[in-house]
Amino acid sequence: MLSAKYILDPNELNVDGLDLCLFRTFVAFAVSALIIKISPGVTFSVPRSQWKILLLRSFIGTVGFTCYVYAIKNIPMGLTMILFNTAPFWASIMSWVFLRE
Repeated sequence: MLSAKYILDPNELNVDGLDLCLFRTFVAFAVSALIIKISPGVTFSVPRSQWKILLLRSFIGTVGFTCYVYAIKNIPMGLTMILFNTAPFWASIMSWVFLRE
């Protein structure tokens, strides 16, 4: 049985980062597919004109999540959480620099 120590500290599990990404992605996909299947009138369709942007977003999200998991595995949890939770700050700085918002 897993204790709270193993749930709170992924470094103690001795699990590869890509295995963790695959498991989390599979669970998210399964839950999403179940919600779509049981919801009446909900369909999932993307126009062909938006496939490229969807694939680009998926690739960027995959790279970002993989980097996040490796950060959790390789640097202290406190520092990882600080960096992760400052993302809105960095997004606003980057939008000001690149988009002139």
